[in-house]
Formats: sequence, C-alpha cells, structure tokens
Amino acid sequence: MTTDTSLPADGPQPFLSRLPTTRAGSWPAILAIYAYAELIAACHGKTLLLVPDVARSFAVDPARASWVIAAVALVAAVGAPFGGWLIDRLGEHRAIRLGLALAAPSSLAAAFVPRFAELVLLRVIEGAGYIAVVLGCLSLLIRTTSGPRQTTALAFWSVASPMGGALAILAVSPLAGTAQWRWVFAGHAGLLLLALVASPLLPAAPPRARASERGGASPWAVYRQPAALRFLGAVLLLQVFALGEAALLPTYLLTAHQLRPAEVGLLSAVSIALSVLGGVGAGVLYNRGAGIERVTAVALLVTLAGVLVCFHPAAPTAAVIAGRLVSAISGGAVFAWISTRIPRIAPARDQIGLASGAVSQLLYIGMTAGPPALFALYELPGRAGFYGFILLAYSLPLLAVARGAWRPVAEAAPAEPLHTIPPFQEF
Repeated sequence: MTTDTSLPADGPQPFLSRLPTTRAGSWPAILAIYAYAELIAACHGKTLLLVPDVARSFAVDPARASWVIAAVALVAAVGAPFGGWLIDRLGEHRAIRLGLALAAPSSLAAAFVPRFAELVLLRVIEGAGYIAVVLGCLSLLIRTTSGPRQTTALAFWSVASPMGGALAILAVSPLAGTAQWRWVFAGHAGLLLLALVASPLLPAAPPRARASERGGASPWAVYRQPAALRFLGAVLLLQVFALGEAALLPTYLLTAHQLRPAEVGLLSAVSIALSVLGGVGAGVLYNRGAGIERVTAVALLVTLAGVLVCFHPAAPTAAVIAGRLVSAISGGAVFAWISTRIPRIAPARDQIGLASGAVSQLLYIGMTAGPPALFALYELPGRAGFYGFILLAYSLPLLAVARGAWRPVAEAAPAEPLHTIPPFQEF
C-alpha cells in the first residue's frame, strides 16, 4: 500500500467546485484572479493623487508626504523574494488571505491616524499585505493555466499593475483635494474585506509536493541560477526606466509642450489601453508561432525609437504624441515577454512563487528608484546621461534576445505549456 504524500489543493471546498470562478484555467477563474490583482494594486495607486492632501493635513512638506506612496513600493521591492518564498510554503490561497487580512485593517486605520509617522507605518504594513496578494495571484495564475491560454493570460498580466493604478486614480479623483480625502482609505479597506470574504471563489491550484520534497529552497534560490540572473539583469534597467518615465512624462508634456492637464490625462489613458492591446497581441503572436524572441526584438526596437522621438528636444508636439502612442503598444509587448518568462526561471515546478517574487521585485525597484533617477538624469546639462541611460536600458534586453531572435520559426522546438518547461536555459 502506498501513501499519498502530497498536500491538498490550496483552494475552495468541493461544494464550490461547480462555480465558473473556481474551475482552474477557465476564463472566469482567470478574470477573478485579475480582479484581485487590480484591487490590491490600488494600495499603491490610491495615494498618487493624495500627496498634497497628506502634506496639508499633517503639516509636512510634499517630499516627505510622498512617503505615503513610496512606503508600499519600498516594502514590495525589499520583500518580494520573501513573499514568493512564503507563497511556496503556505500556498496561494492562504497567502492571498493573509495579505488581505493585513492590508484591509491597515488601510482602515490609515483613515483615522492623527500623526504622519503612524500613517507611514500603516502603509508599510499595507505594503506587506500588498506583496502577499499580488504574488499569490501571479503564482495562482501560472499554476492554474497551461499552454496557449497561460501565454495569453501572462501577457495580459504584464499590464495588470498600471491598469490597477489607473483605475485607482479614476476612483480617487473626486475626493482628492477635498476634506473627505481620508475616506479613500476607508473605502478601499471595505473592498479588501469583501475580497477576503469572497476568496474561496478563487480557483484551486494543483496539489503541491511537501516542503521536504521541494528541497527546502531559500528565498534566494532563483538568484543562484546564472541564466536567471542574466535575464533579471537584462531587464532591471528597463523596469527602472519604464517606471521613471511614467512619472516624468506628465511633467515633461506639461512644461516642454504646454499640454493641458486634461490632455495629458487623456494621453495616459489611451497609452494604458494601447499597452494592454500590445501585451495581449504579443500573446496571440506567440501562440501562432511567431517566436517570442523575434517579437520581443522588434518590440524593443520600436519602443526605443518611440521613446527617443518622444523626448527629442526638436520634436514637434504631434510627433511626441505619436512616439508615445507607438512606444505604448510595443512596450506592452516587451513587458508581455518579461511576464511569460516567469515560469522558466523557477528553480522547480513547485517554486513558482520564488520566480514570481524575483521578477516582480524588478517592478517594485523600478517604482522606488525610477522616478528620482529619471528626474535627476533629465535635469543634467545636455541630457547626455539621460539619453545614454535610455540606450543602455533597451540594449541589454536586446542582447538577451539576440541569440534566438532571428532563427527560422521552423527550427524552434515545439511549443510546450509554460508551466511544464524545465528550469530556465536561455542565453
């Protein structure tokens, strides 16, 4: 007689198994995971418009008040590897519930604290909950999908964070600048609590091997793989630039091209929509055999050209807008490539959380370091450093994909479901 040594599936109870949202791999289940990711992304996005309100209410300068934003990104940047490790130990559902249980009361308390230091501390706790939920959702998405559907889902995931931030800005804008700005935190807390109650509706992941059978991997297991390190190093500066550009571009358009705030907002909304189309379109091309490296190489070159046009001092406003829109759609394809590589840098099939944490950490480093780095480089005389950074940020990933970018598609190995591909062997 043999003994089953696997852990039970980390998901809903059997009586829920007939509901569409609990059927692993179905589109309702995938959309449910996205809904949780968008909701938790508001932990960061909801404060983007509130810095002046925080500065005024707590009598601090705007630079100090900006920590209400930076605290979440900094915690996520530092804690992503540990969050991924925790997910592989607890399971996705438990990690998501734990994260919501941290983020919801922290957000609620933030609506009532009298001192700025207490607000920042609560944002740190909220950041810990944020990273647990977002990495739990990403790991759950990977472990409950396969083949072309997984590729498409991961390509779409690449724009989940900016979409969540944009939706949060739209929701917060009526209260920003008013005496009721604190209700933003209370309202978000209520939504997070509802999500916690509804968490059994998320799809169940396949059973995991016991921790002892998974080799007891440390949070740093991904970083011990040379090929994975080369991939992460290739896209680090790209993430820093992309997140820094998102902060710099509105100021650049308002000052250098005298666009009105409403016009900048419209351009941002259209850019996000095009990024979504670019990411999903890349997934469709992958599934039709276009070749991931080839699509990515073209997207990197097009994005680089669009960015250079956008920031060229002699470019007319129409060309700047066109460059921004073109780079938005091709940039969506670039970040789809990054997302679809996540399963391939996992040290083992039951360590998707580690891979999710490692790649997501780059995003949060970009959130933390990108804006100050890009503003500082942009202010340098002659802007040689600014343009040099752009070229370096895009050259490194181009080198990473160059090895296989122009192979004939017929020579490529048959496509496999991403979650069954062996540990990362590229470069």
